[in-house]
Amino acid sequence: SINVMIIKMRRRNEYLGCFVDKEQLKNIPFSRTPHEKEVRYPHVTLIFRPVEIPCALLGENVRIRVIGYGADAYNEGLLAEVFSDNAEVHKLIDAVETPHITLSLREGGRAVDTKNLQFSPIPPFEIDGVIGLYSDGSVIYEGTWAAGMMSGPGTRYYANGKKYVGSWQE
Repeated sequence: SINVMIIKMRRRNEYLGCFVDKEQLKNIPFSRTPHEKEVRYPHVTLIFRPVEIPCALLGENVRIRVIGYGADAYNEGLLAEVFSDNAEVHKLIDAVETPHITLSLREGGRAVDTKNLQFSPIPPFEIDGVIGLYSDGSVIYEGTWAAGMMSGPGTRYYANGKKYVGSWQE
């Protein structure tokens, strides 16, 4: 067995992001125009389809300041600023053209298009975020791997940035 970060892709949606708890977004201090499909894991995308996963950043806490709101026929989202004391996180944040959180989509809408909304300024408010990895339909695991299965000690990462550190039966 070997100790590595393994990503078994089954689908094409994968991204490293600053994930926020939906509960923090329930009492937004302004009127919304939501679409029928609420986003399951609200986040600010840092890297879409990363080639390398910066494992040391997973679980890192960030602060997100929401400064704008936008909606059109297909997308609804928030304009955001992300803050961290970690220099590596700063590099990732600085590379994001339009940091945003997609809230909801209409049928046919694509989350990637939220960055193109005409955002209107809103009274700023801050929420907590955590660096996490979303990989639709895959296993994100760092640890021993034997006979095609998680085996022995390791860490499993979840989309909300939380992780389980423990052991799996061989």
